[in-house]
Amino acid sequence: MEPLVTASALFLRVAEGMHPQWKVQLLVSGSGFRATGRGLSATVGGQPVEGITLGSAGSGFAGFLRAEPARGDRLSVGYGGRPTATDVTYRGPLHDPIQLDDEGPVA
Repeated sequence: MEPLVTASALFLRVAEGMHPQWKVQLLVSGSGFRATGRGLSATVGGQPVEGITLGSAGSGFAGFLRAEPARGDRLSVGYGGRPTATDVTYRGPLHDPIQLDDEGPVA
């Protein structure tokens, strides 16, 4: 299995009225993120990342947090067991949600 590489993460505020149980959407880029029987798990400062979906070609994943992390909270990822710490930390503040229209992101 290819090693997990976490290059960067974007922490977005969840749009009001969308997913009321979550406050933060996390978009992680990297490589080696594949669907396996063990399942990908992730945490930010000990807070579990929920609703994880994998990107195409192992290029990363997306998920949600119930609360904004504290500055300096570290992203950890792994399969099965306990996730391994990465070099990615939350620096804040949250970014605004990405607005989509019928043709994709609005710049």
